Amino acid sequence: MIIISCLSTIIGTCLKLRYDVGELSTSEDLDMCAILLGIGCMLLWILALHYLAFEKVFSLLFLVLDRSALPVLRFLLCIFVVYMGFVLCGWAVLGPYNVKFLSFTATFQCLLALMNGDEVYVTMAAADGGSQLAYWFNSIFVTLFLFLFAILALNMFIAIYNTTYEKIREDKEEEKSDLMTFIGGWTAALYTLDLNECCTDNSTGCSGILCCKPNA
Repeated sequence: MIIISCLSTIIGTCLKLRYDVGELSTSEDLDMCAILLGIGCMLLWILALHYLAFEKVFSLLFLVLDRSALPVLRFLLCIFVVYMGFVLCGWAVLGPYNVKFLSFTATFQCLLALMNGDEVYVTMAAADGGSQLAYWFNSIFVTLFLFLFAILALNMFIAIYNTTYEKIREDKEEEKSDLMTFIGGWTAALYTLDLNECCTDNSTGCSGILCCKPNA
């Protein structure tokens, strides 16, 4: 991200300088300059989150996001497959009867807006009343889509993050420092005496004193 941010900023600045001196004059060049500078600025602000990770609470938040990234990506892949099925179905069936489903792009954008809870009533009311079958299919289609994506999908996202957070909390509670790990390795069994190892013979180096070896 650092490399991409720096390269975007440098290239965007060079394009802006060339535009100011008159070497570039088209609107496409200015748009490309704005895109590169915008991406560089956005990534720079995202990289500032690295310094917040030194604080305990933010560090836990970033750790949750990091560990749950792979399950979230897998879930998004499954959701995307189901989403594309709804897009093709809505486009094929409701295209001639609903202005919001006239094209594949319009259907994709309409369902994306419905997922966020926008224009639900307008989408249902926009169906052509000339066909009762299309009208009822439109209502059932929109209701089923909202139930699957706006309710179930959102709750699944929350469940993934909650599960990861609880697991990280349990790991941190069980985590021990190096000193506690070292101390915990010496159990009481190491200090129990084995009478078979005791000796009173001076030839063994005990000097007449009772000596015992700890259990291995």
